[in-house]
Amino acid sequence: MEIQEKLPSREEIPSKFKWRLEDIYASDALWEQDFQKLQHQIDGIQAYKGRLGESAQVLLEALQFEENLLQLNEKLYAYARMRRDEDNTNSTYQALTDRAESLSARAHAAVSFIMPEILALPEGTLSVFRQAEPGLELYGFAFDEIMRRKEHTLSVDEEKLLAQVAEVAEAPA
Repeated sequence: MEIQEKLPSREEIPSKFKWRLEDIYASDALWEQDFQKLQHQIDGIQAYKGRLGESAQVLLEALQFEENLLQLNEKLYAYARMRRDEDNTNSTYQALTDRAESLSARAHAAVSFIMPEILALPEGTLSVFRQAEPGLELYGFAFDEIMRRKEHTLSVDEEKLLAQVAEVAEAPA
């Protein structure tokens, strides 16, 4: 005969074995504030579209904006997923995760122009920019990877479409 053990409720689990999600967001209200902030950042990154070749400074600003946007996106997504994973029956955190996934797809679609636009820079421009703006050296490895994957990079519109498909691909079946 097989003995079946009842899983303990979350309240029965000692706190030392639980995630400290309050270290990410002290409250759901603070998560919501960052959610709204990310929505504005998604709109804001579009100011750089078509401008990455203007100057080394514009390229650096765009890359820093993208980095901040994607870091905030990951923070929002991690919190929502971990809250949901605490109790998969909690519809509040299922909805929070759905919102985070949808916003994440929008965020990735919004920045999808950056790689193709860097690849479209005239020959030698990136090298000149890297010499002119020391802050771009932080992105040296990323530039090398972009150039390495050049043959496999789609156009701006195709990259955006691919990023938008991510939301559909993550939807429950």
